Amino acid sequence: NINRSKLKFSVDDGRIRYALAGVKNVGREVVDQLVHEREKNGEFKSMSDFCNRVQLNRKMLESLIKCGALDCLNENRATMLASMERVLEVAKKVNAEAGDMQMSLFDFGMDQPSSAPAFPMPDVKEQPLNVLLSMEREMTGVYISGHPLDEVADLLHSGFTTAADVQEVQTLGSLVQVLLVAVGVAQVAEGVGLDQSSGLGIVLLLADDLLHESNSFLV
Repeated sequence: NINRSKLKFSVDDGRIRYALAGVKNVGREVVDQLVHEREKNGEFKSMSDFCNRVQLNRKMLESLIKCGALDCLNENRATMLASMERVLEVAKKVNAEAGDMQMSLFDFGMDQPSSAPAFPMPDVKEQPLNVLLSMEREMTGVYISGHPLDEVADLLHSGFTTAADVQEVQTLGSLVQVLLVAVGVAQVAEGVGLDQSSGLGIVLLLADDLLHESNSFLV
């Protein structure tokens, strides 16, 4: 959160805030500048305000958007990603003009005017949750706002036997029957992966396994 997070991991109201320096493509110099500007002139109100006040390149801004650090600005990530080129272009122009204006006003002992107001953002439909989570992991190495298995959490704890409880596995067809197959939640090798949220093994099966009724095991 660009309005709450710091250079390193921190604690905020009993919750751990991810370190801004831990975001891919965002270096310490930019984070120091961001935190200093926030402490001096207050929270960032919009993406335009943020880019006007902090010197960023395209890759830095994209990484911060993807990991969710700009969610506090009340615009969805798809909208911000679609708008960032224009926002950066305007911010660069505003800062160049402000520099010229500041030198002119200095000659007359006048204060520098405030930064330009935010311009209207386009209406872009937000990406699906699994895409947002994937972007977070791409930029930070972890899921932050949720986990791909959250939507089946109740099912996972409703009394079904998990792979960790299976003591002997002879063949999937004879011993393990499939109620649900979760895909895309772990890197897998030879059909077997590991669920980060619990450390339990995940077995990925072919789609035709879903055609058979099952009520015995959840793998």
